[in-house]
Amino acid sequence: MGASAVATQQAVGSDLLAVLPNDGRKWYQRGHIVSLQFCLFSLIMFSSANGYDGSLMNGIQALDQWHEFMDMPTGAWLGFINAVYWLGNGITCCFTPYINNKYGRKLLVYIGYIFMALGIALCASDKPIGFVLSRFFVGCASACWANVVPLLINEIAYPTHRGIASALFNCGWYVGGTVAAFITFGTRNMANDWSWRIPTILQVLIPVLILPGLILSPQSPRWLMSVDRHEEARAMLEKWHAGGDKDSLLVNYEMIEISETIRIEKEAHSSASYAEMFKTPGMRHELWITLTVAVFAQWAGNGVVSYYLSLVLDTVGVTSVTDQTLIAVGINIWNLIFSVTAAFMVDRLGRRFLFLASSAIMFVGFVTVTGLSGSFAASGNAATGIAVIPFLFVFFAGYDIALTPLIISYTCEIWPYRLRSRGLTVALVTTVLAIFFNTFVNPIALEAIGWKYYFVFLIVIVTMAITVYFTYPETRGHTLEQMAVVFEGRDADVAEAAETVFRSASVVSGMEKTAHLHEPDTPHIDIIIGWPFIALDDLKSAMDALLSLAFDNISSREALKIRKGLRQIEGLLAQICLAQSKPRSPKKRAQAEHDGHRGHAKGLSDLREDAAFREFFRLQEGFQCNVASRLLSTLERLLGFPPSSQNDLVILSTLDLIQGLLILHPPSRALFSREDYLNILLDLLDSANPPAVQSAALLVLMTAMLENPRNMRTFESIDGLLTVTSLYKTRSTSRDVRLRAMEFLYLYLMPEVGSQKASSAPNAVGLQRSPSKLAALSGHARTHSGDSGNAMDLDEDDTGIRSMEEKQKALAQFLDNVPELVHGLREGGMLSASGG
Repeated sequence: MGASAVATQQAVGSDLLAVLPNDGRKWYQRGHIVSLQFCLFSLIMFSSANGYDGSLMNGIQALDQWHEFMDMPTGAWLGFINAVYWLGNGITCCFTPYINNKYGRKLLVYIGYIFMALGIALCASDKPIGFVLSRFFVGCASACWANVVPLLINEIAYPTHRGIASALFNCGWYVGGTVAAFITFGTRNMANDWSWRIPTILQVLIPVLILPGLILSPQSPRWLMSVDRHEEARAMLEKWHAGGDKDSLLVNYEMIEISETIRIEKEAHSSASYAEMFKTPGMRHELWITLTVAVFAQWAGNGVVSYYLSLVLDTVGVTSVTDQTLIAVGINIWNLIFSVTAAFMVDRLGRRFLFLASSAIMFVGFVTVTGLSGSFAASGNAATGIAVIPFLFVFFAGYDIALTPLIISYTCEIWPYRLRSRGLTVALVTTVLAIFFNTFVNPIALEAIGWKYYFVFLIVIVTMAITVYFTYPETRGHTLEQMAVVFEGRDADVAEAAETVFRSASVVSGMEKTAHLHEPDTPHIDIIIGWPFIALDDLKSAMDALLSLAFDNISSREALKIRKGLRQIEGLLAQICLAQSKPRSPKKRAQAEHDGHRGHAKGLSDLREDAAFREFFRLQEGFQCNVASRLLSTLERLLGFPPSSQNDLVILSTLDLIQGLLILHPPSRALFSREDYLNILLDLLDSANPPAVQSAALLVLMTAMLENPRNMRTFESIDGLLTVTSLYKTRSTSRDVRLRAMEFLYLYLMPEVGSQKASSAPNAVGLQRSPSKLAALSGHARTHSGDSGNAMDLDEDDTGIRSMEEKQKALAQFLDNVPELVHGLREGGMLSASGG
């Protein structure tokens, strides 16, 4: 595997890698990806608003003209002027999740432009209160953008670029900061209020320049699918991720993964709320990360330098306006370089590595700054004060490699879709509270104790390193939908990755595929009947992986996980047995995919030639992958659960699947030569079970008896006839169950066919099976010495076949009207005159 492939796998994982286009072209050679990158770049620049404000306040606080206009603010009042921006930001955050989830991911961005226009207009005021109100409304605009743009970036980015694009968002802070620093530097010598009004008004510059990119940006496909607009979601993915390719495996994968995960979330959770963040250990873990990373990002010492650089430089003897402004410009450029570099490395180095490296570098930088600041305070030596400046740059290099790119991106990616907007809001509100505290308290503390205040931030940095090491997991290599697995493990409400790959490969749209099989000795066989050019080896591994996941789930003692496993098995069988129809419109096609890509049933001839069915049939011959035996074990476990309507539904689903499997794979009927498996079905006929369960159990029982004399003899030996006839005769038995019991008795009285003949002849779909190739699933099995242990011989001779007269006599012990049943069979043409 080449370096590029390794990097791609690190970013998205092996499952998604399997469906990515592999035509050798780079992203910049694909017009649709270039267009998407332009939109993403425009969205990334929205974070410049916050950076512009931080640098703006640093710059104008170095200007005498601004201090005169604001009546020489100090202490608490200076802190409030800085903090009012974040006050507006925090208040606006409270309303953003509702708008994001109700109206999509773009409306809030346009609302932010309205707040920005209002804030800029207030800059014309000749009263200090006008400047304060201006900062409040600009803070509201920033909140609108910060609460939705990261979500949109994460949810529209090309899969292999998502981690980098998301990490780059917060790097735009320093673009705004650099622009503000240069503008402030350029106006510093103006003798009037325009020295600070021009930088303040030009806050609108970057948002205006990036407006075209916002307009061109697509709506989030995840939001579209959450409101059942599947046609638009698929159209977006086809256009922006596949360049218009309607048969793209990547688009199929994304549609299935996103829609299935959202469906599972909706089934498991009726509504999303902040209270849900406390429900599970995984959710509480995500909340802990969200809160702590937001606090560390503001209390690591950067708040002092970002908003009070002039005060910090004053404490070490750098008092020239020109010098302070140039240092501010240099820090912003330095920050931009390091943060962007780190953002491009998030998938190569990983999130944890960047967090831990950040802690170490910040600690070294801040320890040195603290020591030199203390030495300067004691000695007044100018050289000592100047030496602080390079270590401020060292500190920021450490800050930039993690806390700048990851405070937003890490928070966005760890939350599931239904809580992603709320999780980001929690992070931003926490950030606002931390900044509000910093901007209000920092100037008071700096005036009171000076450089000694830095010890607080050293403690925070050490705490951050410990917290990251023990509680921050690595998240690279997962899609947004699969991220929950990192925190919830196997209990996560997500579509299984292997299942998604399997299903995406089986989606047929556009031109009908035809059979194209290479010669038998060709090592790499392409299967096209029902499966678009998926290699046979890949088909085997995908089916094995999906069955393994399903078996893990149905082996659980939790009903929800069992249901999930049953759905996985059902989906697999549907993919095998249902033909893919071609909806005549994109809307119908999208709806078909949403509903699980169901189509019309394949004909028997289609199944006989279908490679997927052949592979599935082969797997059922082995013990490890025999689905019917696993489902019977699950059914036995379900009988031990407390009675409930939900448990009854799971039992019904299990019975339906068992019946279908016995039809698809007749050799699995040999399982019911074991008394314990038959007893499970007889237990389900108990009057304590609902009629639907009794009827389903009788259907499975009938299917198990077909062409299996041994099963019939086992059934008789455990008093099965007594159980069924008692159910039939009991007055309280429902009409439907009585009819089903009568059907079973008719089946019992019919002439028996030997299992040896049945197994050696072609089955319903024409597959020839060796009589001795069923796994060791029966008490009558004997190990085949030359086998691996997965397959065993099964004694399937015809001993034990009973005549109709013998069975009529056996049934007459429990039922009086046997002659009437026999007569009914003859009248219906089911028995020949000689049959009994």
